[in-house]
Amino acid sequence: MLQRIQTIFILLAIGIVIPMFFTWFASIIDATKNIYSLNITEIKHFSYSIVVFSQTVPLLAALILAVLMSFISIFLYKKRSKQIKMLYLSITCFVITAALIYIYANFSLPTVVEKVYYNWAVFLPIASILFLWRAVVSIEKDENLIRSMDRLR
Repeated sequence: MLQRIQTIFILLAIGIVIPMFFTWFASIIDATKNIYSLNITEIKHFSYSIVVFSQTVPLLAALILAVLMSFISIFLYKKRSKQIKMLYLSITCFVITAALIYIYANFSLPTVVEKVYYNWAVFLPIASILFLWRAVVSIEKDENLIRSMDRLR
């Protein structure tokens, strides 16, 4: 049944992180006052658009994996235990995404990072985690309801 509240929560979690593919996450200022921007694929010099660090593939992979697992879990509505496991894995990928954003913003430049200004997009994985957790709670409620109905038979 795709018209359950869990589906709404999962779709909200997916929809919230879609802007992460198109915006930057942080502005990084180094010791020489150069400004860099971190996005999903690279770290660029803000003024010259020169790519400084282009190995943020794990960040992109974690985000794509989390979105795909969340989307696939929508169609596992008949196998609720598998759906819960997929959502827990998706939550783990969103936690990894948030951690990688922090690591790349603070430790990836060859120079000393003086200040990091985070964009609003950094908080999107956290909001997505909350929606996915709420979906897990709803799925567990359904599972408990079905078990109680089986006991009554």
